[in-house]
Amino acid sequence: MEMSIIVRTTTRFLAPLMLLFGVYIILTGHLNPGGGFQGGVILGSVLLLFYLAFGLREGRFSENVASLIEDVSALLLVVVGLLGMLLGKAFFSTFLENSFSGIFGAGVVPVINTLIGLKVGTAFVVLFYTFFKYMRREP
Repeated sequence: MEMSIIVRTTTRFLAPLMLLFGVYIILTGHLNPGGGFQGGVILGSVLLLFYLAFGLREGRFSENVASLIEDVSALLLVVVGLLGMLLGKAFFSTFLENSFSGIFGAGVVPVINTLIGLKVGTAFVVLFYTFFKYMRREP
């Protein structure tokens, strides 16, 4: 079933704004309410919106790519946590210099938020791929 021209046009208009908002939520999670989980869900929702409006097409963001990004971001999250321990501090402790202020003064927290955002966003996509397979239909 093909979506109407209104849904497709609205999707083309809203998707870049939603992507920008998701990245903003991830990057300013240490300063404002939000963070990796909330921003990741917004980013995953953008891809889901594209699937619902335009359907799955070959050569787009596949389940294998999403699963690979999810796995790599989880591995990098553990590596960032272990780096604190290797430098003589606690797991996930800040090992970057906190000499800056504002968005750059949070040490390792923006890195952790970004990795969590990637993990949650791609997990959201993989989850819906699984639902669509289970229902034996493609959006």
